[in-house]
Amino acid sequence: MTPTTLLSYQILTRPDPLPTSTEKVPSTGTVHLIVFNPHDEAVDWSSLQITVPEGTGTQDLTSDAKAITPGIYADDQSRFQRGESTNVFRALPPDGKQTSQLVRGASLVLILDHIKVNEKPGLPLLGIVENAEGGTGKQPQKSRPTCAGVLKLAPEKIPPIPPPDIPRNFRAKYPLVDYQIDTNTNLPKAPLVLEWDGPSSKTYAIRIPGVSHDVPVRSGARQWSPSKTEEAYKPKRATTYTLIATEKGKEPSLLTTTIQVLRPTLDDGLYTPWLQRRPYEPYIAFAENEIQIAQYDAQAKLSLGTVKAHTVETGTVEAEKMVKTPKVDAGAGGSYLALTSGNAEIRKDGQTLGSLTAKQLTTDGINVHDIETDRVWARGGSMRVELTKDETTIKAGESGWVRLENNLSAQAVYGDYLVVGSGGAIKCTDKFVFLKKPQGDCIRIVSGGYDTC
Repeated sequence: MTPTTLLSYQILTRPDPLPTSTEKVPSTGTVHLIVFNPHDEAVDWSSLQITVPEGTGTQDLTSDAKAITPGIYADDQSRFQRGESTNVFRALPPDGKQTSQLVRGASLVLILDHIKVNEKPGLPLLGIVENAEGGTGKQPQKSRPTCAGVLKLAPEKIPPIPPPDIPRNFRAKYPLVDYQIDTNTNLPKAPLVLEWDGPSSKTYAIRIPGVSHDVPVRSGARQWSPSKTEEAYKPKRATTYTLIATEKGKEPSLLTTTIQVLRPTLDDGLYTPWLQRRPYEPYIAFAENEIQIAQYDAQAKLSLGTVKAHTVETGTVEAEKMVKTPKVDAGAGGSYLALTSGNAEIRKDGQTLGSLTAKQLTTDGINVHDIETDRVWARGGSMRVELTKDETTIKAGESGWVRLENNLSAQAVYGDYLVVGSGGAIKCTDKFVFLKKPQGDCIRIVSGGYDTC
């Protein structure tokens, strides 16, 4: 078939084909009209006119030609603009020139952008009229018409684009991993499951941080998760996994994905200036040499207290004004104070020392092996016992009496009277010993005998 124009014309659309609009989803596309010189000789053109069929039918491309934006790709300053009608567009040579030349093999591209495709599928024809001369046989200047079809289809009739034949879309089924058991299913709530898309011709493996080798994936699988015997592969904290796809004779493909762990375990520690469970709740702040416990306030962050310690070893510390502990230890094998429900003991090497040094001790009774003190007072009175290196003195205060309930065992007792039992008394002087009976009788003991007194 002999061509009717000097230049050849080819249509490309984006998307291809153009989907028609629907009642709910409008469709907008672009038409590229490639203008090419197929001759051995140059072609000089003076105008190229493009008419877009406008309406709502199958033979129409758009019902709103005013929305179309014209454009051009050309080696010179040629123009492409709207003509006398809204659906007519005209390409013209650069300003000041009558013609523009396309040499052998040269081309230009006319662009119709922002086309609102109507709702009827079909094959509308763009009308083309060229004014040109030259080419093979030096064709004269004249107007030559032709057309080019634009395919538009209903969206459901357009086949999906086939996926590329490369590994892609490497992802975690559960981006936030949680191995806590679900009580309903008795399975982990969100275990590590890695998925991807890709060709079956490749061999896949998973690279895990801290693991010395790449973990192979079962042939044909597009999913991987640690088995029961691969506990070491389960993440303890945020981890980046790498998918390695290899094929003989080709460079390997590497894809990565990162997961987070709901309850992370940090083997190497955590560096942070503060820790907080929820916003606006109390938090722990780490300073250079101390730990501060603080409360967030709308106006400021208020300190609740400071912990400074070289070493703290305890099961429980509950204190606002008090510390509850069964033991206060000096450390390094020294003695310690043991606190029980009924008393306090000073111990060392598991043995109770029973020694307590205090400025004052008020108690109902003392039962110890040794007491080191210079004076013992009776509660609420003036009776006291004074202790010196060589003697013990009992002072009775205003009453002048010292009472012993049962027995007195001593190497020496000094005093005016020693009252015994219910009224008997013994008085010692420098010459006599008087024994006084409760009824009032008296026996005086002298050297060699005694008499009554």
